[in-house]
Amino acid sequence: MKIYNVEKTNMKSGSCLQGYMTATYDELVDKFGEPYKAEQEGGFDKVWTEWNLMFDTDEGLVYATIYDWKENGPENSRSGSYRWHIGGMDWKAEDAIGTAFNDKSMEVA
Repeated sequence: MKIYNVEKTNMKSGSCLQGYMTATYDELVDKFGEPYKAEQEGGFDKVWTEWNLMFDTDEGLVYATIYDWKENGPENSRSGSYRWHIGGMDWKAEDAIGTAFNDKSMEVA
């Protein structure tokens, strides 16, 4: 399985909440690279921090997002352990993120 960090504009629409994972912001940056940060674009629309990922699996492409939701500010999810939301088209999103996160040899391409 390969992981790609994709631009926000390249994400497919229609994703929804598929599950949760608990991790620190730094752990996610180490595994998936830098996320989209809403404050850098001067706005906030329910999400401060978001990774847009595509996984090339044996079963085809799986699109997934990891994001915070309706926090008062970005520091709420970026310090300490946090319960992140996982979005996608189906359960494969949560599965792909969990598999990639727990596989120490897998890196973002």
